[in-house]
Amino acid sequence: MNLKSKFAVSFFFVDILVVFLTLYFSYFFRGSDFALTFLQPVADNYLENIVFFKYSLKFYLLYLFSGLVTGIYSFSNLDNFYSQFKNLTKSCFVAFALFVSYYFFKRTFVFSRFVILFTFCLLFLLSVCTRWLAYRFYLNRLRNSDRNNLVVFTESRQALVQLLDSKLVADKFLVSGYYAKVNLKISGLKYLGDFNIDSKKHVSSLTNAVLQLGSINSELQTWLIDRCRYNQIEFYFMSDLQLINNKLLDLQNVSGLQLLHLTQTTIYQWPALIKRFFDIVVSSVLLVVLFPIWICVPILIKLDSAGTVLFKYLDDGTVTKRVGFKGQLFYMYKYRTMKPNSHSMRYNELSAQNARTDAPLVKIENDPRVTKLGQFLRKYDIDELPQLWNVLKGDMSLVGPRPHLPEEVANYKKHHNFVFTVKPGITGLSQVSGRCKLDFEKEVQLDTFYIENWSLWLDIKILFKTVFVVLKKNNS
Repeated sequence: MNLKSKFAVSFFFVDILVVFLTLYFSYFFRGSDFALTFLQPVADNYLENIVFFKYSLKFYLLYLFSGLVTGIYSFSNLDNFYSQFKNLTKSCFVAFALFVSYYFFKRTFVFSRFVILFTFCLLFLLSVCTRWLAYRFYLNRLRNSDRNNLVVFTESRQALVQLLDSKLVADKFLVSGYYAKVNLKISGLKYLGDFNIDSKKHVSSLTNAVLQLGSINSELQTWLIDRCRYNQIEFYFMSDLQLINNKLLDLQNVSGLQLLHLTQTTIYQWPALIKRFFDIVVSSVLLVVLFPIWICVPILIKLDSAGTVLFKYLDDGTVTKRVGFKGQLFYMYKYRTMKPNSHSMRYNELSAQNARTDAPLVKIENDPRVTKLGQFLRKYDIDELPQLWNVLKGDMSLVGPRPHLPEEVANYKKHHNFVFTVKPGITGLSQVSGRCKLDFEKEVQLDTFYIENWSLWLDIKILFKTVFVVLKKNNS
């Protein structure tokens, strides 16, 4: 019997002790002098010990039955205290509901109502406490019993890297190696080779758990599942769709077939109209309220340096464009903060100063192209305010992924393009989460989370947080 089995079986005996302790404590407490000062004296027919014991045994069998039904002894959720807590709550309610219902229809009630109520509360409290203490002392041992010799079958390096960095591996698994057609060169992880069904040497390594990560050869998959079923090896399957919010994945049974359905996010449905209406109202109000800025800033830019008020032209004279919704190009309004004809320097003379070499983006620290007024405008994000016109026109939204330059997009990977499924925003989740300090992949993950979890309240929170982020940045 493995540790998980011992852990589950032990709760049968723990619950016997808990049930009888709570019942007898309630039984004797009801007749104590302390209880009698607040309650009426016990009846003359108050149960004797031996009779009470028989009823207690019946109640335990009832509690055991409700526990089996609600799953408090299930092996599958032993390492999940939250799941155990929910099942304990259900089990206590079911047991007492059945107990009271039985005596209601029998029309006799041999227990004191105080004993029943007090037992219910105390039993729930002690059951939760005993589970918590068990997890406190044995959870690490329980988890470590499963954290050995997990073998992964995959063809996706990206999915394997994300799996190794996930909390799932930290809490439950210890990946001892992986099989793939080619060596994916994962640092610190053993490559076990290209799996061959006819190669018996690989079979001996499948002794505890197997994880299929993404799609593999169908013949291999069939053999692998059969092997795991025959040898009682735990088999896990994780789709490449793991990168998608689980709220969007729906397992459906259609004509006896299990289908994994990827639903649309709410941002593409009716809420999209609400988001657009919100953008129009807020941007219109801000355009009116910020009217003094539209007068003063252009004059200051002209006095500070030669060139256009808005950043519009590239060094070769063409109009600068940004990549927006569904890859459409649009002109983004923005106050000019740099010296004229200096855009291409970021890819030439200043390329060595790029602070984001791990991404297709270019970020120059202490950029010498920025004018003195430009530094002030950037410090308070005033240079971004003309984008309110883009919001009103419909090219952008108040909240969304950042606007992208075509030369940056040319170096994006396929999964990065998901950010183009919505309009870019003046601000966004990645912008208020320390965008300059984030690596590019984390920035894309935040933008993806925003798209898949959009709500109007989320937009409002991001807008308010943007104000606080700007103020904090400039007061620190």
